[in-house]
Amino acid sequence: MDLPKISVITVSYNQGEFIRDNIESVLAQNYPNFEHIVIDGGSTDNTIDILKEYPHLNWVSEKDRGQSHALNKGFAKANGDIIAWLNSDDWYAPDTFHVIAKELKDYPILLTAAEEVNKDKSFRQKVTNFGKNKYELLKHWIPYAWVAQVGVFFTRDLLEQVKLGPEQYIDESLFFCMDSDLWHRMANLYPMTKRIDKVCAYYRIYENNKTGARPLATMRECMRVFRRYESIWNRTERRFSFIIAANTITEKLATTINSIIEQNIPDYDVMIVDYSNHREVNKALHNYTLDLAEAVNYINFRYLKANTNFLFEAYNQAVFNTPASIVCLCQAGDVFERDFCINSTAVFAHDLAGASIPNLKDLNIPKHLFNQSSNSVDPVTLLQSKYFPPNFV
Repeated sequence: MDLPKISVITVSYNQGEFIRDNIESVLAQNYPNFEHIVIDGGSTDNTIDILKEYPHLNWVSEKDRGQSHALNKGFAKANGDIIAWLNSDDWYAPDTFHVIAKELKDYPILLTAAEEVNKDKSFRQKVTNFGKNKYELLKHWIPYAWVAQVGVFFTRDLLEQVKLGPEQYIDESLFFCMDSDLWHRMANLYPMTKRIDKVCAYYRIYENNKTGARPLATMRECMRVFRRYESIWNRTERRFSFIIAANTITEKLATTINSIIEQNIPDYDVMIVDYSNHREVNKALHNYTLDLAEAVNYINFRYLKANTNFLFEAYNQAVFNTPASIVCLCQAGDVFERDFCINSTAVFAHDLAGASIPNLKDLNIPKHLFNQSSNSVDPVTLLQSKYFPPNFV
């Protein structure tokens, strides 16, 4: 009997402490038709030495934009019939692959049980992963009531059906809940109701992993995903979104954020789009954003790592990743009056063009980027230009 090919995707960064358990658990399946793809973010610990010990691995180690970007790279490489997503500090139970190969013959997504363990592998709890349709996924949107990702297996065909664009399967604007967003897209096509009670995988929870270290920021991002899918008619998460381009942390950045926090209506979020190409700066800006998300409990703060160090391309990427009705592009140092959101909303209630036009003579913008002969830009010209400029609403 021909067995379907299983592609295991693992993303890693400085996970040498755990990666061997991950790899060995895949090998221990004694399953003849599989590939194990490891996308490493350029680890500086002993991870690379361990990867080199296993010639069967399809691995790469290079700088990336975070876990979501690395997953997209891994999914794009995979050519198996079944996709298995195994984080670097997780591992599989024996005989998992033979079981899922059998169960995924007649349905594209399978839920299995998983066990949550401590860093030392000591037992915490069994996660049953009850089957859920798209409405039940919304009902159980809060952290620790959701589906345990490591126990979910799906077909390549289903993954292709729900992708966001070419080689874009995971929403890269999400840091914690990228799996939940993927489940919602899948459940809109096929209810996640097929399940087995076998414990097929184990995942660690400890103080240094993402959800363990940032529970409040995780909750905030869960709320974003919930708002995204709560209405079949409206995919916006907030009414208003502020996008701040930054390549370092400065007092000007703090000034801008403080003025945004003082807005009279709370229905907005703030995205910091990072266009620095230095890993330490990226990490600092990301942690800065997460600290803000935990400190200000009524605003969604979001971080996006741009794949460029060019300011205007970073704005473009941020706009395409911002599910808000009204978007404001700003720079560190901008100060907003408290009624800015209210006034902008009022303007767009009567403005069919839907654009607040910058006066280019007052802005530090390379004018060759825009097709215009005067200092002002009309909406059609601006929206047909290659880039979105700062201070544009």
